Amino acid sequence: MKEIIGVILLLITIESGVAQSRTHIGVLSGGNFSSVYFNHLAFPTNIRTTVIPGVFGGVAVKYFPHKRKSFLNTAVQLGANYQQKGYIQQFPNGHRDYNVRLNYLTVPFSAIVYAGKGKLKIFLSPGIYGEFIQNVDTNGTPEDDDPESEFINVGSSDVFEYDPGKDFNKGFGVVGEVGIWREFGFGIIHLSGEVSYSLTNIIDFGDRSSGIPDTSSNYVVGFRIGYFIGIGKLEL
Repeated sequence: MKEIIGVILLLITIESGVAQSRTHIGVLSGGNFSSVYFNHLAFPTNIRTTVIPGVFGGVAVKYFPHKRKSFLNTAVQLGANYQQKGYIQQFPNGHRDYNVRLNYLTVPFSAIVYAGKGKLKIFLSPGIYGEFIQNVDTNGTPEDDDPESEFINVGSSDVFEYDPGKDFNKGFGVVGEVGIWREFGFGIIHLSGEVSYSLTNIIDFGDRSSGIPDTSSNYVVGFRIGYFIGIGKLEL
């Protein structure tokens, strides 16, 4: 929370010094479905995962430096978000699922390409983000139910537990968003869909000869609903 407040204050300070154009400051909320892609370059992995639902909430600043007399125009966006990611691993032979929820602070920076006349705009927003794990929730491992089972091989499936003390707690990735916004007398309503993929691992595989997957990357699909206020005289 302290990090989010600090980013909000920084964004407001930066944008207050460029009042000639237009700035949108607002809040976003929504939900997403995420999972983790596990793979090893040399060894086969037998891991069956499915998506886990999560929530999303944060703040964002969009800066519009100018408007060209063309169909397409551009802007930039910076944000700070709380986002739930993770995965569910499924097992055969009646073993219960292993749920891992990773709660992140994410800081995305994106370009915005938008079009439209009047108060309604459509946009595409490619970007990058940094992510920092704040805490981790799991429902325990299959070994907790059956101490005699071998944790790394449950029901013929490999299991690799996320260990906050050993594994990675920060990373970065790419993100893409597409949606619309519309201006009203009371503010600006934002609706969008988003996909993201982490370019870093969550599991520290150590040496590749260990057999631990050398790829363990988050991927997310979600939706966003937002409310913004506009500051500045530039007509979009």
